[in-house]
Amino acid sequence: MATMRVKGELLDTDDSSAVDPDRFDKSIAYTQKEKKRYVLAPGTRQIIWDPTDELSEATSDFDFMMLKSDAEVDIQFTRAKSASGVARFSFRLLAGMPLFLGADDSFGANSVTATSTASVIQAIDYLVAVNRTANSTTANLTMVLAT
Repeated sequence: MATMRVKGELLDTDDSSAVDPDRFDKSIAYTQKEKKRYVLAPGTRQIIWDPTDELSEATSDFDFMMLKSDAEVDIQFTRAKSASGVARFSFRLLAGMPLFLGADDSFGANSVTATSTASVIQAIDYLVAVNRTANSTTANLTMVLAT
């Protein structure tokens, strides 16, 4: 089993110039890792992870994910690839700001009064990246998955 380490720091300076740091340092143990890099032209839509594609994916699920881009990129998470019951949600990656997830699970409750998560936690089926920049900025996206 191998490990990777994620470290970061958020420095918040208020009006009095006092610095309030928030640090994190996390080790992730894994048996399988997948690292991919994509170059996305403006307007490009690219499936970046599809665990059903056995020829191009090393991992069929993940317990850790990091996405990072040097330009603004929208990441679409899709649950349930079939025509019925498809749920999609997106996050915008800011340039240089990584996004971390701790699992490929998705909470799909339609009510905040759900009493059990057994029926509402489902795996993310695939990830799509879209370079939405209006100018000629190419986005360089890095994805790391581990399980």
